[in-house]
Amino acid sequence: METFPLFLALLTVYLFLGLADYFTTLAVVESGEGREVNPIMAPLVAAGEPALWAQLASGALSAAFYLVDPGEALVGLLIVTVLKALVVVNNSINAYLVVLKLRK
Repeated sequence: METFPLFLALLTVYLFLGLADYFTTLAVVESGEGREVNPIMAPLVAAGEPALWAQLASGALSAAFYLVDPGEALVGLLIVTVLKALVVVNNSINAYLVVLKLRK
């Protein structure tokens, strides 16, 4: 259990990135300049709130996995968090470009 504080901090970062992912995706989708390419998340983003619950559920699944194998859960969550951060960076760049296009 010595890895639990690190896991909890990483899970918190992952959940905040999930929120950022949702809102940056929503900004681009609502502008009409983009779409959600993930076929599982597309209807959830269109519905609104269920996408946030899906993000929370993925965090809960990670926490349950930690109970089974803490070491692998920590490594897995680290990889998923880095990938989520890359998605948020991509969404943020797209949202910024949409804003620049709308200003012209």
